[in-house]
Amino acid sequence: MTSRFFAKSGSESEDETDFEEGIQKVEENDINQYLDKEGIDTKRVTKPTKNKRFEKMTNTVELRKNAMEMNDWVSIQEKFDLFNKQFEKVMTTTKAVKTVKAQTLYIKTLEMLQDFVTEEALDNNNNQETKEEEDEH
Repeated sequence: MTSRFFAKSGSESEDETDFEEGIQKVEENDINQYLDKEGIDTKRVTKPTKNKRFEKMTNTVELRKNAMEMNDWVSIQEKFDLFNKQFEKVMTTTKAVKTVKAQTLYIKTLEMLQDFVTEEALDNNNNQETKEEEDEH
């Protein structure tokens, strides 16, 4: 009894055409994934470095806000350091109009961080006082 794998199927020319059709479909799929729906390459939009740096700065502020909500002090510190570096880069590469925006963003984020630290310090003091009162009783 011979295995079905060793048995000869139809002609070899049919197998070759099936194989070639399969390759052609794969090539068409590869080409189509790089083209948009109309078959035309999409244009890349480039932003000036000044705008990119300012956007990175605002994204870092958002990431730090999320870290503050989760009370993740390590991430808050890392984002603050990154924010300071980004602020220096923005100040060196941008003109007066953007630097005013960057300066106001910097001041607002410092105020936000100060408020957060003050709230956390008050919460910790209140928690310590309640623990001390519980220990006395």
